[in-house]
Amino acid sequence: MDYGDGEKGVALLNRGLPGNNVEGGVVMLSLLKCTALKEGYGEGGGWNFKTKTSDGYELGVQHEFEYALAPHQGDWRQAQISRRGMEFNRPLIALKVAKHPGRLPRRWSLVEVEGESLAISALRHTPQGTVVRVYETEGRQEAGAGLRFAWPVVRAEETNLIEQEARSLSCEGKVLRFEIGPFEIKTFRVALDPGGG
Repeated sequence: MDYGDGEKGVALLNRGLPGNNVEGGVVMLSLLKCTALKEGYGEGGGWNFKTKTSDGYELGVQHEFEYALAPHQGDWRQAQISRRGMEFNRPLIALKVAKHPGRLPRRWSLVEVEGESLAISALRHTPQGTVVRVYETEGRQEAGAGLRFAWPVVRAEETNLIEQEARSLSCEGKVLRFEIGPFEIKTFRVALDPGGG
C-alpha cells in the first residue's frame, strides 16, 4: 500500500499480512486476523458446534511478521512501488556453485519483459508450450510491450486466464509484441526452438 500526496509518500510492504489502511493520516497494518463465530471453526467436511470460538485466537502463540517502510519522492508510479513490493516478496536467492562446463553465457534470461510497467506473474512449462502470464502494474496503456525469449519463437498464441480459447499471434524471431491496457492481465503460450540460437 502507498500513502502519499503525489510529491512524496511512504509505501508499506508486507509478506502475507491480512490488511492495511490509513485512518486520520495514520498508516496501519493488521498483523493478525481473527473472528468470533458463534458456530465455532470449520473442520473438514462441516462445522463442529462444540468448538469454542476462543480456541482459534492462538493465545500464547509466538508469531513473526515481515514488513518494510519505503519512503519515496513523487507518486507511487514514479517510485515504482509495485516493483519494490515484488522485490520485497520475492528476494533474490544467490547460490554459489563451482565452475563447470556449459553453453550458457555469464548473463542469460529465458524471458525478459519489454515495458516499463509490466511484470511476469507466472511462467511454466506445459505439453503445449511455455505459458507466460504478464500484467500491467501502474494503470497505463503499453502499446509497444514485448516478451523477449532466449530462443526463437516457433508458435505463439494468447489464451484466457484458464489457458483456453487460444488465438494465434504473429511474432518476430525471439520477440513477441503485444498491446496491454491499464492493469490488464494477458496469458501467452509459446513454443520455443532451443536449437535456433
